[in-house]
Amino acid sequence: MWNSIEIKIFMVFLKLSLISFGGVFGVLPELERDIVTKFHWLTHDQFIQTFVLAQVVPGPNMVMCPMIGYRIAGLSGFIAGFFGIYSMPLVIMGGAFYFYHRYRNLAFVRKLELGLRPLVLGLIASSAIQLWWEQSSTLLSQKFPALALSIAITVAGIFWMKSRKVNALVLIFSAGMVGWVGHILVDG
Repeated sequence: MWNSIEIKIFMVFLKLSLISFGGVFGVLPELERDIVTKFHWLTHDQFIQTFVLAQVVPGPNMVMCPMIGYRIAGLSGFIAGFFGIYSMPLVIMGGAFYFYHRYRNLAFVRKLELGLRPLVLGLIASSAIQLWWEQSSTLLSQKFPALALSIAITVAGIFWMKSRKVNALVLIFSAGMVGWVGHILVDG
């Protein structure tokens, strides 16, 4: 069923999944070294083409690994690349999930969870502010009324969400719709 090429593809991506944190960009040189230089499975141009194609596909950056596997060995290479890059993170997350649910009632675990909440909230807020700032930089200079309305409705929505205990996705969707409608009204 699995030829040696599929096992090698699996092992290359398994190794990379253990050392990659935050996506493919940190391990891109090592990935290219293994795929292009060490095993000669792809040329440099084919590697770059696969990387660019993977950036167009929605999903995590690591989606390029199954695509590289497909380019090397077809469907069986795709499967080997997929399981190679995603199996260890799934095993680690599954182990963490198991231990969390087993020990979640311990005081230490509950305190740790409560202590991590502000960190998670801060990271989410930082990402949202950065995205908002990048998207609104042109609005700030050209379309201030639409931006002000969007900010006012978003802030009001946050307070409404907090008082009514509404799901955050409702607020996110509503703020996006308000921004979209405001953009249409201002641009005509």
